[in-house]
Amino acid sequence: MQPSYSIIVIAYNQPHLVERCIESIMQNGALISQTKEVILVNNGPEHARLPDGHEQFITVINNDKNLGFGQAVNQAAEIATGEYLFLLNSDAVLTDTTLKELTSFIRANPQASIVGTKQKTTQGKLVASFGNYPSAWRELAALTGVSKVLPVGRLITPTRALRSRYGRTGERAWVSGGAMIIKASDFERVGGFDPMYFLYVDDIDICRRVRGSAGQVWYCAEALVLHDYGSSGSREHAQRYTTQGLLYFAKKYGQAVKPLATIQSIKHAIRP
Repeated sequence: MQPSYSIIVIAYNQPHLVERCIESIMQNGALISQTKEVILVNNGPEHARLPDGHEQFITVINNDKNLGFGQAVNQAAEIATGEYLFLLNSDAVLTDTTLKELTSFIRANPQASIVGTKQKTTQGKLVASFGNYPSAWRELAALTGVSKVLPVGRLITPTRALRSRYGRTGERAWVSGGAMIIKASDFERVGGFDPMYFLYVDDIDICRRVRGSAGQVWYCAEALVLHDYGSSGSREHAQRYTTQGLLYFAKKYGQAVKPLATIQSIKHAIRP
């Protein structure tokens, strides 16, 4: 099996990050026979300068307004031709082995619908990239610090107690959309990203829907992406959109919304 990829990068300004991301794709062997294309969706007015000589591989979509992450991915997916969609954050970069390891994993596990990668900052610090479905008690576990020693939070934070989980490949409830591969056929089958999410939690939602339709979600410990998470946006915006996403997720899946809203309010008050 030789999987083919459409690499999708969603950008909101920060052109230097986008340029770094695209350059990593060019430098690290991504434009090989199995890579169909790179699709860059600009959600903001500041556009990156793309490298010369690769125009035939790169399609650019410029939006008049910020559609959010999920809707922009849906836009790109409509024109993508690869068997797999490789979602890559604009503040992330490929290493020289990323695609090699992912391809090796997919060949060995063709039943996997979604595959997430290990993520580290450019300084070598592990980034949380998988976890459990959100709920009020899981957010409470994070607020109280319980999730730092037990794998009970929404995010499985790579603390000293939980770090070993990032060294083991296996199925997960969800994996991060910052570096996620999804079968195009499964993406289409579940209707893509839910456009009601603007940013954050949408990756958890699509993983849940894929798993709910008999798909498998995997984390591949051997595939590494460098991701300086959060460098493309403010902490305040991240908190606001995460809360909005969590409350919508709770309502969508029949959870109690009020306790979750209270916990998020407390979290924002003590972690401005």
